[in-house]
Amino acid sequence: MTACRNMDDVIANAERAFVGDTKPGKTSLRQALFSEAYVMHRTAAISQLINFIHSGLLGRRQFGREFELAIRKAWSVAGTPGQFYFLIGLTRFTAHEQELVPYVAQLLRNIRSFPYHLQLDLIDFASRVREADEPHRTAMIDALNASLNKLGWMMNTAILEALSALGALQEEEENHTEVVRREIQNALTTEGPEGDQAAWGVYSCQFDHPFDSAYWEVVQELDGAQKKLLFTKACRGATKPYISFVGILIRQLSDLDDPAVAIAIAPWTELPDRQHFMPQDAIEVFVAAHEALGRLGIELPESRGHPSTLAGRALLACGELFYWSNRHDVKHPETSIHTQAARSVLLDHSTCASAGVLQLTMSKMISIDGTRKSLKDDYPNLAAAVCREALKRPERQVSFYTHVFRDAASIATFSIQVLGALGDRDDLVILRGLCDQESYGVDALDAIKKIEARTNHR
Repeated sequence: MTACRNMDDVIANAERAFVGDTKPGKTSLRQALFSEAYVMHRTAAISQLINFIHSGLLGRRQFGREFELAIRKAWSVAGTPGQFYFLIGLTRFTAHEQELVPYVAQLLRNIRSFPYHLQLDLIDFASRVREADEPHRTAMIDALNASLNKLGWMMNTAILEALSALGALQEEEENHTEVVRREIQNALTTEGPEGDQAAWGVYSCQFDHPFDSAYWEVVQELDGAQKKLLFTKACRGATKPYISFVGILIRQLSDLDDPAVAIAIAPWTELPDRQHFMPQDAIEVFVAAHEALGRLGIELPESRGHPSTLAGRALLACGELFYWSNRHDVKHPETSIHTQAARSVLLDHSTCASAGVLQLTMSKMISIDGTRKSLKDDYPNLAAAVCREALKRPERQVSFYTHVFRDAASIATFSIQVLGALGDRDDLVILRGLCDQESYGVDALDAIKKIEARTNHR
């Protein structure tokens, strides 16, 4: 508890010292530091302790009277976000969970002031205590209702699931279709940012609402012009950092095959925030926006962000490659003059940054149905060359998201797999040199087999 309090004091002091430095739309410094201290950074002692506690392993153990007394005392004196985060993890899955209800009901009233991961824990806890006694059950319901649409659209799913678990939505389950129609009509007829935000709210509710099927059905009833207007306004109304479903929206907009929608898509080609708490979602949106503008035949914006790292420059180059591989007037993007500059950037930075960026953009996690084009399909020689260089210096490889993806070994493994799919017999030497290394041996042997099987008949 003392360690958590001291850590929270450091975070609060840092936030005060750098107040005003955080750019609009970016993750707050307090949230970023909380995540780094308690969630992501697994080397610090406090992070290792919190990670173990939140793994749920403590729920499998038996605790005596001393633990019960210590938990009660700790909750009675807790007062900082880190202490609350620590205690929720410590008490979860134990016989003492119901004792937290009064504390959590009170914390939920102030949930907007807490860091993101503590918000998630508080909402998750509320969904677990279905049999909470009154008046605490009603207090939690009131606090959760007050939080809807206040924490970002992404959080609405968790909030609504908690409300449903507490039995708060039973009376609202009927006749919701008419409510949806009114919301859509309001979104379509309201001008400016307010209407755009309303449209994004309606759109995201197709995926993030207990009555999501009602939203989906009513949206499908719209005629082509109404649907285009709703989707365009929603694309303008979506706000960072809560961008789940924006990738799907961009693809649906581009499927309308109307260049007029490009103005709503273009801002999403901007370089993602390197500290984004959902990095794969950010990459998905970035890639989808470049693909969409390519299919629509609309030029990329003159500025797509200002990279401060080599990985940032490599990611912007990958965006260009996705763009040109989707242009209908470019038949062979890997040899096109249009992609020469982007290809040169990736080759220039292949000693340390390009393979990690390729790994991000080629992840199956950003392909909704597994059918997205991969850069290794349209640029096989480039992908092989980048990964070939990466394996000469595997320990130097970095990712765009250094706060999440720190493991140079995973980038090297990815590079081995790419060479297995695209490499030639000249790559066997470097792959054989990796066979005796514990981290790479199995993948290197597999890559060698694939290359030999592919080239032996030549």
